[in-house]
Amino acid sequence: MNWDAIGAMSEAVGAAGVMLTLAYLANQIRLSRVGVEATSVDALSVGWNMLNAQCFSDEAAAGIMMRGFADPEALSEVERFRFMLMVQSYINHFMTIKRRHDAGLLPAAEWEVHSRGFTAYLDNPGGRWVAERVAITPEVLALMREHRDRGDGPDYGLRGAGSSNA
Repeated sequence: MNWDAIGAMSEAVGAAGVMLTLAYLANQIRLSRVGVEATSVDALSVGWNMLNAQCFSDEAAAGIMMRGFADPEALSEVERFRFMLMVQSYINHFMTIKRRHDAGLLPAAEWEVHSRGFTAYLDNPGGRWVAERVAITPEVLALMREHRDRGDGPDYGLRGAGSSNA
């Protein structure tokens, strides 16, 4: 065997090693992404549950939310303030979800569920009232309008008569 043949065999073995290494790294990246997505979904569920806990563990808070979604102007000044803060918490959480989606950390199916559900959550007089008064990005407002106009969100029994710009 001459040196040219040995060199060619060495290059072939080296190329095969590189290919195996690349395949291994691609698999590790895929597994890492699956783990990050799962962690994101779990964290989002915990976030929603914590927000919902304020209503199911406090009858007064639940009453404020229910009355606020129907007619925020009927609430007292203090109740309107509490209602706005509670809904702002949901908006903040949803904007976190959108950032995770935009960064590619949330599966598309999960994003669709959250975005349609959140739109339906705010598609009522109180939700629109809050959306007009709190910090919410133009992209989220546009997304809400898009879902509302398509009518593709679930109905949580919170929708009321009237329409707005939200």
